[in-house]
Amino acid sequence: MKIVELLENFPFGFRQSGFRQTVLWAINVLRLSPFFRNCVFLLIIGSFLIGSLGSLLGCANIFKAVSDPNTDAALFYEAKRSIDLGDFNGAIQKIQAMSAEGRAGREVLQTLAGAQAGACGMVFMKFMNKLSQGTGGATLFNFLMKGFTDTAVVPAQCSAAEATIKSIGATVDLRSADENMFLFVLSLVKIGSYIRYRADRDGANSNGDGTLDADFDPCIVSAPADPAPIVGFTDDQMTEIITGFGLLLENAAAVSAVLSGNNSALSSITTIGDACKTANGGVGCLFTNASDVTAAHRFLFRNILASQSQGLGKRNLEPPLACFGILAPP
Repeated sequence: MKIVELLENFPFGFRQSGFRQTVLWAINVLRLSPFFRNCVFLLIIGSFLIGSLGSLLGCANIFKAVSDPNTDAALFYEAKRSIDLGDFNGAIQKIQAMSAEGRAGREVLQTLAGAQAGACGMVFMKFMNKLSQGTGGATLFNFLMKGFTDTAVVPAQCSAAEATIKSIGATVDLRSADENMFLFVLSLVKIGSYIRYRADRDGANSNGDGTLDADFDPCIVSAPADPAPIVGFTDDQMTEIITGFGLLLENAAAVSAVLSGNNSALSSITTIGDACKTANGGVGCLFTNASDVTAAHRFLFRNILASQSQGLGKRNLEPPLACFGILAPP
């Protein structure tokens, strides 16, 4: 595959993130394959050449576009600069300051989703590198929780990023391959961020230490206003985890493209999906909209998350009985 084709096949977050993120990407992917190791230096050199050529040929148009800081073009330009600098909240604010027409553009929506994912706690290549190495024997949900150890997360921003991508296309066939790939990874990040935010708050600044907090139990239904220590998921948080998993199942093509072969994360997704079908009368857990999730679905998924073999390891029983004696069926 040629370098240009390689770049064109990257998820949109890479193409929009600027040279600084290209270098960070290069550092992270050196260990992936001999092909990437051979291409990475060409990619860096190419970035320099493209940047220099753009400076020579296009700077007049750029300056014209951003001379008025209140135009959509200027705000979008500054939003992308903010993402390059890691100021995701600043990027979100700049895009939200654009006109309704300006905010509706596909590229703008893609960029907004990337900024929201960054504000949630998602570092794309760091997470993808971990994912490509498999779960290391941990269950999928433990693996995703540990992926945000000692990391500040804002799970609601992951939900916002998901809604932004869905506004481009409500179903797989209405979104591009890049958008489905992004949504697949975002779904994993959303699940991991919600679990870490609730179930692992030990450690510095309540950012987790990689282990389930002793007081936490997925079988316990917490209320949003419950005082510390946090001991369970609220129903709304459980619904977000369920829809995140449903999006993994919906984006099966993206899953196979990213986690080909015998990757343990892929096999875990398949195993949990099969367990959902068995425990849910063959219906499964392919729920991608919160309005489709019922109390019965939340009950089932609390049992999955509490189990040893598939969840966070709080209880020895298996779903749908892992919460037996703690949580009654609805």
